[in-house]
Amino acid sequence: MTLHDLGLCPFFSDQVPEEAPIARILSEHRGALLACTGRSTLTLAAHEVASVGDWVLWEESLYGPRVSTVLERRSFLQRTAAGAFDRKQVVAANLDHVFVVTSLNRDLSLNRLERFLVATASGGIPATLILNKADLGPHQAQLEAMRPLGAPVIATSALSGLGMEQLKACLSPGRTAGLIGMSGVGKSSLLNAVAGLELMDTGGIRESDARGKHTTTRRELFVVPDQGVWIDTPGMREVGLTQDADPSVVFADLEALAASCRYRDCHHDGDEGCAVDAAIDAGTLSDRRVQNWFKLQRETDRAVRRHAAATQRVEARRRKAALGAIATREAWEERREQKREQLRRRRDTKQRARRS
Repeated sequence: MTLHDLGLCPFFSDQVPEEAPIARILSEHRGALLACTGRSTLTLAAHEVASVGDWVLWEESLYGPRVSTVLERRSFLQRTAAGAFDRKQVVAANLDHVFVVTSLNRDLSLNRLERFLVATASGGIPATLILNKADLGPHQAQLEAMRPLGAPVIATSALSGLGMEQLKACLSPGRTAGLIGMSGVGKSSLLNAVAGLELMDTGGIRESDARGKHTTTRRELFVVPDQGVWIDTPGMREVGLTQDADPSVVFADLEALAASCRYRDCHHDGDEGCAVDAAIDAGTLSDRRVQNWFKLQRETDRAVRRHAAATQRVEARRRKAALGAIATREAWEERREQKREQLRRRRDTKQRARRS
């Protein structure tokens, strides 16, 4: 395997000093990072910034290999960290394409798919929607419902091979694809079908609800011969949008329509001359899409406010610490001056005593 097979290109190699050791992060588990140098794999100490898909420079330390530098990312997929609305979690880095996977045996949630598309677009990654397990029954209605979302749509089946050629045509050696979606939609099965190998364990269909079993437990990068690099991810029910998200990228048609409203501050809720309301009444625009547009805008605005508040708290703590350090320094200087004054008085007392 070469570094090119891992996805190395001039964007990254130009950041590497001559003869510096470079590796790409394959997976993260048990507080350590598994990385590949092209010739071998190595275990690096956990790093607060490095994520699966990152290119890193590494060095030997007293406690073993560790990351010395995380190279600038070309793209990334991120979400709000679980339980911490003001922190971001990078799901995968340096992706050239993302496949957002849903399946025929799952309730089709267009709102969720739009959320995923906002997250991928905000990270600078083109996306394709995948309707997997299309062999389970008629799927034209679901495909037609997905097409207005503005991303290419492919119907696939890892079992029958449906759509595999279209899927493979999206990638080539040296490029990186990511698979995201809910648990049980068949992401790992798709990866195995693309590779022609059992790269990932897959579960069968539960008889209770006819849904796939959750099998992927961590993000992991694989090099597939002639099909580039693939990153499989655990199932995600939702992707919490961060302050960097921009819903207008996915809802550009609504943004353009809203610009033609009679009033600039139109609320699109019964206002006179509202182009958005007119499109809904005419049946050319779904109310569901408009409401989800509003929802994702509100969520992004909240993320911006939370980030600003968190930044202010950090700055306040920094200022408090700085002022505390100054006060401590001043108190120390004052005490030192007091001791000097005491010494001077003792010397003067001794000198007067000797003279007398």
